[in-house]
Amino acid sequence: MIPKIKLPYYEVKIPDNSDTIHIKPYTIEIEKYLIGLDKENIELSEQLKICREILKFCIAEENYDIDELSIGTVLWLFLKCYEISVKDCIEFQNIHKCNDVEEGKVQVKIRIKDIKYDYDNSIIRIAIDTEEGKYFLEYGGLKLKSANYLTNENDSLNLLASCLNRMYDESGNNEIELTMEDKVELTKSLSLSDVSKIGDLVHKTPRPYYELEYDCPNCGKHIKEKLEDFFI
Repeated sequence: MIPKIKLPYYEVKIPDNSDTIHIKPYTIEIEKYLIGLDKENIELSEQLKICREILKFCIAEENYDIDELSIGTVLWLFLKCYEISVKDCIEFQNIHKCNDVEEGKVQVKIRIKDIKYDYDNSIIRIAIDTEEGKYFLEYGGLKLKSANYLTNENDSLNLLASCLNRMYDESGNNEIELTMEDKVELTKSLSLSDVSKIGDLVHKTPRPYYELEYDCPNCGKHIKEKLEDFFI
């Protein structure tokens, strides 16, 4: 029996909660699988499912709860895994409108360490009156556990409800454990104004980004673009 290869681990600090975890490179089998994907037609929900499986392989800490991480952090962690597994940069062709008529294509190379990620732990706290007195509902940004609700427009209520993290009384005590059914029931009973605020918070959940700037070599036009899709 041949000795089993031991992969190195790298320390990473999670933006969501300041946890320190350790990640290892993924294997050539995973990279071959990623190369074979039709990346232009993969929706965010599917990207997140793939990232989840890769992170389960790469994270050293057993039973680490990936589902409680924000979607931006999951995508950011995936980039960290790519950086230690494949290379420290991303190369692709960026397409823009050239001379307002034809497409201009420019080869772009971005170092992963230059990709920014501004984690935001903003919450919305909504006061509600119940038969047992005043309670508060606390909603946060979009987490990985909500990814299944991203695919279908009919799931918009479930998507918002899944972002309800806590329910507690005026004193901050008597926190109630909520099922998904409870979260849906509470969310659909809110005013349109409150639901709109939750929707704004959810849809503005930060993702990794890079501010790309260059001059088109064909027409000289200055191109400035914010890139947020780095699924490789």
